Amino acid sequence: MRKIVIFLTIVVFLACLGFGLYTSYKPDQNKKQGEGGYLPVVTPVSQFQNNYLIIHVDNLQADNPQLVSVWGLIAYFPEPKLIFQALYPMQTPTNTQVLERYKLSSQKIPDAAWLRALADYNQITWDNYFLVDNEALNQLGNYVYGGGINLDQPTNPISAEQAFMQTMCDAFAAQGRNFLIAYQWKDLIPDHFRSNVSLDFGLVNTDKLLSPGLPVRCEIFGN
Repeated sequence: MRKIVIFLTIVVFLACLGFGLYTSYKPDQNKKQGEGGYLPVVTPVSQFQNNYLIIHVDNLQADNPQLVSVWGLIAYFPEPKLIFQALYPMQTPTNTQVLERYKLSSQKIPDAAWLRALADYNQITWDNYFLVDNEALNQLGNYVYGGGINLDQPTNPISAEQAFMQTMCDAFAAQGRNFLIAYQWKDLIPDHFRSNVSLDFGLVNTDKLLSPGLPVRCEIFGN
């Protein structure tokens, strides 16, 4: 009997050791892949909150899409509330670094190192991203309110985008799931709109926002 107990103790110890080595090795592997530019920031910071980046470029069909702006979108589920915060271009100490470190991969997705830099600059973990270009914003604007977005001032796009974000957020707050389901996303994806957010994930989080049965509050912070 004593031998059996000793044997089982050794088995449990080895199993725990193996699991510990596996879990310590796995993050290192993920980190190495991330450094190579393959992994986006996808770990949610809270079950009550999701943080998204809205990355606006001029044309995703171009060889080198130029960065226009970056917004943060924070979704709070218990309240419910959506906060849009302009991140670039802004009068901040890191404004130049955002542009200098901006990079898309050959597959036209945000570079993982750049996403980590944005997280460091803003002191917030960005769970997912939406990558859009001018055509995507124009088509979405036409769908929601029959007009595109005015980008006549490319050096100061935040003012125009602030009004655009407000309109989009108000439309979502009013329409809920229909805002996501009714639109023909195939007209935008992947030529003008890309994301690491699946439609199922978006619908689940939409339901979390709408389930309290309260109006969704929209707060937009630009210049």
